[in-house]
Amino acid sequence: MSKIKQNTFVIVGAGAAGLWVALEMLHQGVLKDNRLLIFEADQDKGKDRTWCFWERETLQNPHLRKLVTHSWSRVSFRTDNRVGNGLSPLLYYYVESSDFYAYAKSSLEGHKNVSFIYERVNRYLSTQNNIELTTNQYRTVKADRVFTSVFKPFFHLPEIDFWQSFVGFWVTFEDEVFTADQFTLMDFDIPQDDAVRFVYMLPVSKSKALIEVTQFHDNAIDAQKAEKLIRNVARKFAAHFTLGDKEQGKIPMSQILETQYLEHHDERITPIGTVSGAIKPSTGYGFLEMKRRAGIIAERIAADEVVNGFKRSPRFKFYDRLLLAILKSEPARGKQIFSALTKGVSPQLLFKFLDEKTSVFEDFKIFNALPVPLFLKYLFKNITVK
Repeated sequence: MSKIKQNTFVIVGAGAAGLWVALEMLHQGVLKDNRLLIFEADQDKGKDRTWCFWERETLQNPHLRKLVTHSWSRVSFRTDNRVGNGLSPLLYYYVESSDFYAYAKSSLEGHKNVSFIYERVNRYLSTQNNIELTTNQYRTVKADRVFTSVFKPFFHLPEIDFWQSFVGFWVTFEDEVFTADQFTLMDFDIPQDDAVRFVYMLPVSKSKALIEVTQFHDNAIDAQKAEKLIRNVARKFAAHFTLGDKEQGKIPMSQILETQYLEHHDERITPIGTVSGAIKPSTGYGFLEMKRRAGIIAERIAADEVVNGFKRSPRFKFYDRLLLAILKSEPARGKQIFSALTKGVSPQLLFKFLDEKTSVFEDFKIFNALPVPLFLKYLFKNITVK
């Protein structure tokens, strides 16, 4: 059994959340006098997903400026809407996971106090002085603080009863069929099948795009059915096409993860990423939120402060809970809700709302565009904020 001594910090999981924490530790000088071990089960995660976010047209963060490969200045909500809505002063940005992994690793691997270990942590023990971790290769590590983006062995995986699942393909057409500076956020012109389904489309040129089918439902979308839907969407462009790389996954649409984070028994073990509830339950977005939380974590460590949980606004937690209750009970109303929202609210206000930065007056303007009787129905079902 090999042993590594004098470890201060351990990150378990080298995905977006874990690597953001490591990068912020490096950026804020936390690693000058402290050692960091990053445990990851997969040595080559590859191009396993894409991350998108919206931000000002001039990105201030140096990491993001280096990572972004595409951006869009206009958004549409149907594929047959050839003239989308302008986003100024925002842009919608795209980051490829393989680029992010490579950038983060190249930034971290040259630091004398940072080590990547490609093993799976399968057991831990909380002692009075530290957290002792054991890997599947029988390595033991003692750490003062652990930051984990994986559930096991640190957390019980809660039962999630509502998911955002997606299947997407990179589709290349022989002809130029896209407006390159415009993406489609939601197109509901596909069979709903007692779920909430829409097409999400990201053109990276006039002839190539990621075309993805997203579903909100108790169960994940069937991959074969999703591929058939994607082919049907592609045929609408009346040009020969080929399907390339595939992306597939699911995101929990639940607030139970945040509750688990706040109730955890050992403050030396900090959940990050999806495990901590960093993904907004009603949308599935979380890349920038992971970065924001990573910055706060590094700041608190540098100031020798306790890294506490991240509490969301009770107002926006209530909004999410209300929407999820409707979508779970009456999924057929999802198309009506989102169509009304995108028609009655400007993209700038919509994204501000999704960022949880709107005022109560702005919230009223947004809800005024929605089917009010439906929301009042669920409001009076005694849905309370936890």
